Amino acid sequence: MRAPFSVSPSSCAVRPAAAAGFETVSGKAGALQALFKASGGGASIDELPLEVSLAYEPVRDLGLRAAELLAHIPSNELLLAISRGARRVQALPLSTPLMRVAAAVEALMRTAHEWEALAPARYSLADHTARLSSLVTRWRHMELDGWRLLLDRTAHEHRLRARRIWFALHGMLQQYRTNIHCQ
Repeated sequence: MRAPFSVSPSSCAVRPAAAAGFETVSGKAGALQALFKASGGGASIDELPLEVSLAYEPVRDLGLRAAELLAHIPSNELLLAISRGARRVQALPLSTPLMRVAAAVEALMRTAHEWEALAPARYSLADHTARLSSLVTRWRHMELDGWRLLLDRTAHEHRLRARRIWFALHGMLQQYRTNIHCQ
């Protein structure tokens, strides 16, 4: 059985990347470029377990706040949905594709925003959703950067393929030209 996140039992905090055996991801585009280079161009944005682990703490805190509010407002459907959603996101393994985690976090945030629209200010979840929102924004920017890198890599592959067939194509055109002049 795989552990969903690399968690320290004493503090319930995600272990540092080096302790978990992952390299630190410094910049969005730089991280994706390094990932593509290291894999020979076969990697994707899905293969970023350190990024997935960043969701653990804010999702856990949102789930704890929802549980705290459920003590004051028992059986509230929105709070129950937030609590269930937080548990579901926390249960995802680190190998889960990043965009799948982003979609799950976005769904959790939608439910939290529904709660925000209806709840009094003293029952706010805004601090927790703001942390999640910045994380999802980071991931969506990474996704866009990943598409740019993927398109650049594909264009490069097409240029290489075009270079390989150029000489054969040139030879065929020269032969055709010679045949036309001979007739």
